[in-house]
Amino acid sequence: MDIEAVECNGNGIKFFQLKFFRDIRRFINVVKTLLRWNVHCKRQLEYTESLMLANVKTPYKKFFVDLGNCVGSNDRIWTLAMNTELDHEVHTPMVLLHGYASALAFWMLNLDTFAAERPIYAVDLLGFGKSSRPSFSETPQEIEDQYVAFLEEWRKVMKLDKMILLAHSFGGWIACLYALRYPERVQHLILADPWGLDTAPCLSTHSFMKRFFLKVFTRTPPLNVIRAFGPFAATVFRNVRTDVVGKFESVMPDRHKRAISEYIYHCNSNKTTGERAFHSLLENGPWPKFPLAARMTELHSDIPLTFVYGEQSWIDSTPGYIIKLSRPNSYTHIEVVDGAGHKVFSDDELTFNSIVLKACKILKSNNVQ
Repeated sequence: MDIEAVECNGNGIKFFQLKFFRDIRRFINVVKTLLRWNVHCKRQLEYTESLMLANVKTPYKKFFVDLGNCVGSNDRIWTLAMNTELDHEVHTPMVLLHGYASALAFWMLNLDTFAAERPIYAVDLLGFGKSSRPSFSETPQEIEDQYVAFLEEWRKVMKLDKMILLAHSFGGWIACLYALRYPERVQHLILADPWGLDTAPCLSTHSFMKRFFLKVFTRTPPLNVIRAFGPFAATVFRNVRTDVVGKFESVMPDRHKRAISEYIYHCNSNKTTGERAFHSLLENGPWPKFPLAARMTELHSDIPLTFVYGEQSWIDSTPGYIIKLSRPNSYTHIEVVDGAGHKVFSDDELTFNSIVLKACKILKSNNVQ
């Protein structure tokens, strides 16, 4: 048995402390950690985020933006900023909003290209990533108000007068709501495969099994299935969703390829308040109870609007064309990227980046019909 002598408080009295028992306590603590099936680790989240952003060449800063009592108590938004020294009057800042169950590091393939021309800000949405996880309302209309309020409060703190909003999927839903509420703040609205515009299809034509799975999806966050694997969840996700991690892994060093799935896991192993808010908006599967397509016809006429869809995405591009027809005197442009899926911004980042750069040249001041 390993025994060590310890001097006690300088009084010359020695006692024997059994190192064996300290080792036992450490072992018990390790077992307790392993028995916690889902372990969220802030350090691991920060580490994997830094590995993903190691590919970004443009200098950047990361910090929390305090919003006060916006939705919850002392809400904080994790923010990445680039080229903030540029004159905002000359170079309109671009703000990037990620999609459901995602976070800001997933823009890793786009940031350098965008930052070459203007200030860039990317955030972790409230309820996701490293941002605060407040308890949202369960009422869709109130959830809409809460997400608009978070983005507006963030804008005020950051002192951005005008923004180009680039948003993907669920972030596109937030960006649409914000542009409808605060059109004077939006210089161009760029929607990448936006969620929340289209109406749920009639389920009566589907098989019983498909209707069953759509109902389950509506009531149960799909990431619950991944989280059920606990400490093995990242490995399972990496093998099951190669369509999500594949493109990012292709640009990572071999020793860091697992960082992508680990990042996703630790982004989504924390309190699931953002997920629950999203699922409060659903009806009949992944479609919204209150689709935005009809409301988007009310978008201020001088706001340029660009849609970027993936050709193979599950998101229907039809609402984009309907909205374009409803704005005959406004700039509305639609691009479909060949071969790209829902993550159009990473499936073909070169084409996507080019489309976005061209869109950024169209602002309210030079709106081209």
